[in-house]
Amino acid sequence: MTNSQPPAGNQHPHLSKKLQTAIEHARQALASGTAASTLANALNQQGLGGMEIILVFREATGAGLADLKCFGQWWSETTGVTDVAAFDAWADEVLKLD
Repeated sequence: MTNSQPPAGNQHPHLSKKLQTAIEHARQALASGTAASTLANALNQQGLGGMEIILVFREATGAGLADLKCFGQWWSETTGVTDVAAFDAWADEVLKLD
């Protein structure tokens, strides 16, 4: 019999390790007041995809996946943030730093 529940904790430790530099940078940048849209666009320009950017924001802030997925309505894989004001307003609601 298998357990149908997902494992507790981070389900993508290999990605977290790969993205550790980006995660630390994101944590510091957000804490210093960098807009989330600016950070997301910079990560996109570095070649990170949408799911990787979500993981960076999750690990940097502890925000929930459901909240982070909502950023998708203001996101394009090719151009990055499509509505800066809306993206940053949502970020102010859900990205909380310790």
